[in-house]
Amino acid sequence: MRKRWLARPAVRPSESPDEPAVPGLSRPVAGLLRRRGFAPSDFERFLHPSVSDISPWNAVPGMENAVEAVLEAVASSRLVLVWGDYDADGLTAAACAALAVRAAGGESLVHIPNRLSDGYGLGRSAPGVCRAQGAGMLLTVDCGISAREEIAALETCGVRVVVTDHHDPAGPVPPASVIVDPRLHGVQEPWSVLSGSGLALQLALGLAEASGSKDIAPAALALACVGTICDVVPLTGDNRVIARCGLEALAEGAVPGLTALASASGLPPGPLSAADVAFRIGPRLNAAGRVGDPLDAVRLLVSSDPAETRAICGRIDVLNAHRRDLDRMVSEEATAMAAAEPDSPIVFLASRRWHRGVVGIAASRLANDLGKPVILSA
Repeated sequence: MRKRWLARPAVRPSESPDEPAVPGLSRPVAGLLRRRGFAPSDFERFLHPSVSDISPWNAVPGMENAVEAVLEAVASSRLVLVWGDYDADGLTAAACAALAVRAAGGESLVHIPNRLSDGYGLGRSAPGVCRAQGAGMLLTVDCGISAREEIAALETCGVRVVVTDHHDPAGPVPPASVIVDPRLHGVQEPWSVLSGSGLALQLALGLAEASGSKDIAPAALALACVGTICDVVPLTGDNRVIARCGLEALAEGAVPGLTALASASGLPPGPLSAADVAFRIGPRLNAAGRVGDPLDAVRLLVSSDPAETRAICGRIDVLNAHRRDLDRMVSEEATAMAAAEPDSPIVFLASRRWHRGVVGIAASRLANDLGKPVILSA
């Protein structure tokens, strides 16, 4: 594997603090934090974050309008259909948003498109799904910012659309009633790098505060923590606080389904690490989206029934074992095929034997091993 080392410039002695910026903080650690771009006033928040360090929910552009729109739907007894994505970030975001709407007194359902038959995002089936479910509002999480035509059709037929997304738009923004997307604002704020589940957390906090409903912060934090870590967004700003505080909420059993999933993955009770989430919990959630029914993962995340969570964990574990077998087969075959042309600057391989749900992770691993672009097609 060819590594590319990125070294940060050393801090000049004149820039190093003469005294620790935080009581008990050594000078080398303070210098390291400076090299990472932190001012002394930020040291405490970085080293010892608390929930109060998360940006206010209404600091995120558009979030006040989103909360107001959802509460209007709740007040008028309109069903809120939460439309998510099939990866861990999208699944946890969907569960978080659905629970928040219910806690505010509303009715919510979740729809997750099938990776193989529907593809990513809203797609042309969105209006039909909304009609079939009787939805008066469509709330997107971790998707929607590029679904201009679909959202225009929904708004035209009377379905209000609230978009929460953290991706760059592929073209002009859609004509949704409300759009929340930090990428549209081009600023560097603690909320700028929030994932889809991080935005769902802010929506949940806003709904709880504005409606005076039951506080779901521990569950929302735990869900956002899993989505944030698994989506590999930078663990800086609000994301670091969400990860740290969410891990504590996870250890306290804030989401019974995640507690059951951690146990099913072989993790002992007690504190969890980011690595536990990334390599034990996340792959199991993703397995449902890659080779199974992603709604099974959502059912797990919103359930408080021990029997139901155990049953779903059993199904997800079987899917995860199947996903590993498929991934191993694709990786081994692709590696052997790539070895036949070692001097090629790019690897482009295809096979009808491969499963579309795992070629992406296999391609990423092979690209990392070979140090060059890899495209795998199934």
